[in-house]
Parts: sequence; C-alpha cells; structure tokens
Amino acid sequence: MRIVICIENAIDVTQPFQITENQKNIGNCVNILNPWDEFALEAAILQKEKQEAELIVLTIGDEKSDKSLRNAFAMGCDTMIRVDVDPFYLNNSQIAEILAKAFKKVGNPDLICFGKKSIDFETGMTATLVAKIMDLPYLPSITTIDELDTEKIISTFRIDQEKIMTSVNLPAVISVSKEFAEPRFPSFLGTRKAAKTSIIIWTLADLDIGPKKYANPDFNITTIPVKNVHTEMIRGNDNLEIVSMLDAKIKEAGV
Repeated sequence: MRIVICIENAIDVTQPFQITENQKNIGNCVNILNPWDEFALEAAILQKEKQEAELIVLTIGDEKSDKSLRNAFAMGCDTMIRVDVDPFYLNNSQIAEILAKAFKKVGNPDLICFGKKSIDFETGMTATLVAKIMDLPYLPSITTIDELDTEKIISTFRIDQEKIMTSVNLPAVISVSKEFAEPRFPSFLGTRKAAKTSIIIWTLADLDIGPKKYANPDFNITTIPVKNVHTEMIRGNDNLEIVSMLDAKIKEAGV
C-alpha cells in the first residue's frame, strides 16, 4: 500500500511576524511543520505499523520547507518529495491542481492524507479540492481509521456529538482531525537518518505545468475591518414576551 501525506511549511502564528508595507508579503516569521499535519502523519504511521505500507511525505515549497519534510521523515516516513515553487502567492485551487499532478506522478497512491487545515490561513479547502480534481472519494476530519485494506477504508468522524462511520473504496482522500491521536515526536535515529536522506525535488516542468499559469500578482494581505457592535439584553416577564420583543427589534432593524 502506498500512502502520501501532504504537509505544509506554515507560519508560526504564535511568534511575532511582520506584514510588509505593500501588503504583498510576510517577513521576519518563523516557519514550522503545520501542527494539524502532524495528526495526518500519525494516522499514516499507525497504519504502517499495522500492515506493509510505503509512506511518502510531500509538500509544495522552497528550501525553507526541507526542515518540515525531514521532521516528518524522522517521525516514520520513507520518502520525501518537494515541489519547488513558493506557495505563498498561490490560491487554493492552484495548490490543489499542483498537488493532484504530483500525486499522479507518485503513481496514483492508495490513500492521500491531509491535516484538517493549516495553522496560518486556515481555509481547510485543499483536501476537498484535490479530491474533486482527482475524482476521488473524500472523508473529512476523521477521528479514527477503523479498517484499512487494499480495497477500502472505514473511518469515523464527528458531527456535533454524533459519531458517523463511513466506508469508501480506495483510492481516497482523507483529512485527519486532532482527535485522532497524539502525534509522536521525531526519534533520534530517525532525525539522523533524515539528515542523510536526499529530498526528491520536482519542478513545475516535471509535472507538465507552466510557471506563468500559477502567477498571482494580485495577491494582497488584508485585515478584517472592525465593526462596531451594539449589544442589548432583552428582558421580559416570560419567554413569549421576550420572543415578541426580539421579533419586533429584528423587523425594526430590517434583517
């Protein structure tokens, strides 16, 4: 079985960083392996411990992403692949399209794993878009893998407090929730091995993708405008009176 885990070299939003004056870049930031992706890595490694499986960790990024790849390798992956392009100016659709091409070049893996979202931009859309492009079933935010073989995956996810078990045929795309399992730390021997292991580098040309297609010069960092919100406590003698007063105020506000 071949499992690919897609990771991101994310901005550590718990550390200070700066947005440039032209609002086109983020500087003086600390980059880390996206913590949400660690749960996807743990899910894949646990499956490798149960059955024969090849784990490939893949990312889009420049040389700054190599540390995150090596951390993932030290946790228990077998191969590291980096698509050499800066993802900062790419939108979700462009990233998903590049990843889909990379997954096909890997050799159509049985299972593609993502973290639930990224710690910096937090869109959580990449896995969904990849599944759509590749026309594969998608299991979102799973909390357990109940069964996995060469033909199907049975997993559980939560909606509110309800557990839902779902089975789909492989190949498939999944995203993994933090409730899955506590990620392990990279081992000492794994870290030494990762330092000596070469990272496979692919360019956009290797994926038959033209670089101009993915230029996004209109990228701009914006802040959400602050809204002045007025809060009023509605009180009444009973629920019926409170609901009536609330309904009147909603109609008055034209909502």
